[in-house]
Amino acid sequence: MKKSIKMILVAVSVFAVCLMIFTSCAGEAAEIKKIVFNDNSNAEIIYADGTKQEVELEGTANKPYIVSIEKSAVNEENGETEYTFVFSDGTTYSFSVKDGVDGTDGTDGADGTDGKDGQSHSISVNSNGYWVIDGNVIPVYAGEQLKIDGTLSVKQSSLVMALGSTYALDLSAKNCGKVTWISDDTSVVTVTENGIINAVGAGKATVSAKGQNGKTDSCTVEVSLLKFEPSSLGGYSVTGYYGSDKNIIIPAEVCGIPVVEIGESAFEEDDPDAYPIESVVLPDSIIRIGKNAFRNCASLKSVTLSKNLKHIGEGAFWWCVSLENITIPNGVETIGRFAFNACKSFTEVDIPDSVNSIGIYGFAMCENLERITFGAGVKSIGDWAFFETGKLTDIRYVGSTADWNNIDFGGGEDNLSDATVTVNYQRNTTK
Repeated sequence: MKKSIKMILVAVSVFAVCLMIFTSCAGEAAEIKKIVFNDNSNAEIIYADGTKQEVELEGTANKPYIVSIEKSAVNEENGETEYTFVFSDGTTYSFSVKDGVDGTDGTDGADGTDGKDGQSHSISVNSNGYWVIDGNVIPVYAGEQLKIDGTLSVKQSSLVMALGSTYALDLSAKNCGKVTWISDDTSVVTVTENGIINAVGAGKATVSAKGQNGKTDSCTVEVSLLKFEPSSLGGYSVTGYYGSDKNIIIPAEVCGIPVVEIGESAFEEDDPDAYPIESVVLPDSIIRIGKNAFRNCASLKSVTLSKNLKHIGEGAFWWCVSLENITIPNGVETIGRFAFNACKSFTEVDIPDSVNSIGIYGFAMCENLERITFGAGVKSIGDWAFFETGKLTDIRYVGSTADWNNIDFGGGEDNLSDATVTVNYQRNTTK
């Protein structure tokens, strides 16, 4: 089927590469000025600001859409060139343009020689979705001939960063044109035109990506005052803290990398009465608590340990005198020497079956400790492990009498020998 109409128009250049579009994209997209059809499946949009965007050609299910504009014939006698719209349903729409005539405003042809004053051919789409050629409504549906809505997605929906660090966000964008990055709080994070975030201050900010077609996505960024360094376990270790918050939640990841360790002396304070921390929550990514990690945190009352914790290091909670009863998760294998030394607020402790050793002075000077339960996995208890625990009178052991007698208790004074030992203890029984 062929629908034809002749339109004698004055033109300077080849119409196929000079389609002037005066409508805008949906939302807050930039104004489209020109569309160049490269082939039957792709086109290039040129925006008013000079930026360009390659797009797919796509139509609606029930109406044809344009797939190409072709120069189909040239009449040398009258100087007319025929151009043809080719649509997805195989139909065409043709019209003619006469090139090279004198400009309509020229005087005696002086200013209009070779069509220099001629008006360029223009196309737009009206509110009803039909093509408009030089102001004339053409009864052909434009529809969704260009898929300019596109897709845009930022892979990271949330992110924790260390102060002073940088991170490149992962962006997936299709048919969105030029993407602009914006931070809603540049005192917290700044972002480059390529989506690289710079953490410049503590707090939270939202970083957004926006395409020319109006599509947006964002990532919430928190800049932490914790200090992070690479860990020998892989991932990151918390090695310090710049802030003064009383309640600290350790993130599971920093810049997408897991936090696996509380490093040596990360929160240790020289003056036990000066440090303000009252509670700490560790993520389940933590495997090890290092030497003296929380030593002298005298105000620390509550600690939530990781379910995947394996090692509690030497002096990890030494002189945490306000620390109340702590739940040691099943999975912990070793409790280092001095680990809970002088935790004077402890009244009872449950050592899970996974623990195989308790270091020297492990619970020494826990002067209010009254009851302790040992799992069946304990094989050695170091010297002086329960030194100066005068209130300890109730020992419960999950294993048998023979297993209890095979534990290596080391030497030194402690209060285990003065307590009543119950073997074959079932943890679910009433205390």
